[in-house]
Amino acid sequence: MNTPILGSRSIQDRLRCKKVFIVLDNLNGRSSKLNDLFEGYQLANGSRIIVTSRDKQLLMTKNCQIYQLNGLYHRDALQLFCFHPFEPNSLATCYEALLESVAHYAKGNPLALKVLGSSLKYKSVEEWKSALDKLKTDPDPEIKKVLRISYDGLGDKSIQGIFLDIACFFIYQAPREEVESISNHTDATIGISVLIDKSLIIGSKERLGMHDLLRQMARAIVCDESKDCGNRSRLWNNKDSCHVLERNTKRCKSDPYGIFKDVQSNGYPNEESNFGVSLPDGVERFVSDDLKYFQWDTYPLKYLPYFNPENLVQLIMRRSQLELLRNEDQPLELVKLKKIDLSYSEHLMQIPNLSRAINLEVLNLQDGLENLPINVRKLYLSRTAIKSLSESIWKLKYLDRLDLSRCRNLRKFPEISGRMEFLVEIKLYRTEIEELPKSIDNLTRLETLHLGSLDGFGGCNKIIKFLPNSLCKLLHLHYLYLKECSSIEELPPLPRGLRELEIGKLNIGKCERMKSLPELPSSLYYLFAEECSSLEELPPLPHGLTKLNIGKCERLKSLPELPSSLYHLRAEECSSLEELPPLPLGLRGLDIGKCGRLKSLPELPSSLEELWAEEFSLLEELPPLPRGLLDLNIGKCKRLKSLPELPSSLYHLCAEECSSLEELPPLPHGLGKLNIGKCERLKSLPELPSSLISLSAEECSSIEELPPLPRGLRELDIGKCERLKSLPELPSSLKVLKANDCTSLETISSWGFIC
Repeated sequence: MNTPILGSRSIQDRLRCKKVFIVLDNLNGRSSKLNDLFEGYQLANGSRIIVTSRDKQLLMTKNCQIYQLNGLYHRDALQLFCFHPFEPNSLATCYEALLESVAHYAKGNPLALKVLGSSLKYKSVEEWKSALDKLKTDPDPEIKKVLRISYDGLGDKSIQGIFLDIACFFIYQAPREEVESISNHTDATIGISVLIDKSLIIGSKERLGMHDLLRQMARAIVCDESKDCGNRSRLWNNKDSCHVLERNTKRCKSDPYGIFKDVQSNGYPNEESNFGVSLPDGVERFVSDDLKYFQWDTYPLKYLPYFNPENLVQLIMRRSQLELLRNEDQPLELVKLKKIDLSYSEHLMQIPNLSRAINLEVLNLQDGLENLPINVRKLYLSRTAIKSLSESIWKLKYLDRLDLSRCRNLRKFPEISGRMEFLVEIKLYRTEIEELPKSIDNLTRLETLHLGSLDGFGGCNKIIKFLPNSLCKLLHLHYLYLKECSSIEELPPLPRGLRELEIGKLNIGKCERMKSLPELPSSLYYLFAEECSSLEELPPLPHGLTKLNIGKCERLKSLPELPSSLYHLRAEECSSLEELPPLPLGLRGLDIGKCGRLKSLPELPSSLEELWAEEFSLLEELPPLPRGLLDLNIGKCKRLKSLPELPSSLYHLCAEECSSLEELPPLPHGLGKLNIGKCERLKSLPELPSSLISLSAEECSSIEELPPLPRGLRELDIGKCERLKSLPELPSSLKVLKANDCTSLETISSWGFIC
């Protein structure tokens, strides 16, 4: 848009008196353009102006609300695309998988959907497949031309270079700090901000990403530099890298950027695998002294190639065959080095003297803790064979993460000689540590302590029996994970207090010997005590508790008063539980399945959205259901004869194996999934709502006929319905039909097949 002014003085006068709606599309140019366009104008109250632009800075010159335009939702994207290649109201038969491929490629970009849709009109399935295969390596020229406008508009070669670096070398979302640190451009920080403002990359303070179409356009720009990949400024796939290395092609232009691609594995940032490389003369001739980033997972040699590492920022060589990095005793000049990852390099005997790596922040290796620089912030020793940890580790005063998980030979945690004011997380699960030192209160900023894993798959510490009383002095402890620490019989006093000292999560799941809990701090908001099979009672629950998981606590007979803050209660398989206290008014989720001694439910709060009461063997009737309920599971409630009125909000109803259920109430209009399998006494179904997409009615041996099926139904299971004689018309949307062993079935109505 290049209009310098909006009109004459008379037009300006008219605008003051009229409520107007103005749209300025694709604004570009100098940053003051928006101000210039409306300088001196006064619009009537209620007027609205919408401005679209690729450049966020243009919009920030006025005091206005800025909205980020995201890609179309999947359904909308398919609808827009189908408008172009297909005739109105026609079915895209046999094209379903190809439609999904197009949607995945376009990622909600309307331009791409329109261009591709128009180009594929009247084309056969084979032609579609061929066109989509070509798009994987060769972007559509029209899409590329439009997207390149923003790239060419950057003007600044350095910022264009940063854009190409991100497109070529960072396949997924990457930490912003990492991109800035390994970039060859001194103005990387401001350059990245410009790219975000120009909508060429997606970014925040922490991470950066890019739309796949923009990445493809950027890579096409690099490929256009030369037909010979050795003369291009950047290499990003293994095939080209191996070609350049093996054939001793002229040194590629990417060397000055100091980016040496991973040519062996499929690890970050590489995207392809299964390419080998033969370098009989070694790799030294290909490694630049300007190297900033070196990743070669499964590196096959015993030593690093010789190069000057003074510019190196990251060294990543996981699962390598390295024995030594350098056969030298003198400390290396590694002033710029921030990260070393040599994890799972089982042959590594020692690491070099890193005392001069004053900016090293992350160290992930097998063994060797001597001569570490004081600035190390993250120390990952997971899965190593270390047997002890020296107290000298506490000299790393800036350490904020310590991971000793899965160190199966580690039996002792060292005394903490001084205050550690930056350490916030320690992982000690799946070790042989028998006790924690009393000096643990020196970890003054500790927020998370893992003795049991968070997800249950990482293992636990089954040896530790006691926790020190000094644990209560950790004023900033938020998360305490003790899951599956089966030798712990009791807990010490826990940190108490609101705001000034907080405990966010307490995870004691599968602590099989624990019979009781101490007083719980008022700040506790999540208590996970699943499978604490010896737990007989709970203490009073804090008023701020939001989640309580006591599933499979077999000896628990009753619950204390539930706090009003609780919104999720999970108590499935509490086989001794005989009754529930009144439920909080804000409760959203309730799981009391397989509680064999419970006979009834209390009044259900109006806030409840999910109710799981499967295998409630003594339940004969349900209380009135909340109006906002979304999910109801009453499977295997074999004494339940009828259901109350179902709320209009209900989306999923599971009443499988309710063998006494004789009829269903009217089904809500928004119901999406209905499971009534093995309801032997159910003779008929009510009218099925148009929203239903899945109906499971297998082994309903008394049903003789089905009502008309919804047009959007996708799955229908009526297997072993022995009295069913006929099927109604099957909708064209149906994807799955199971009708095995319907021994009385005589007729099936027409079915509008879709390939």
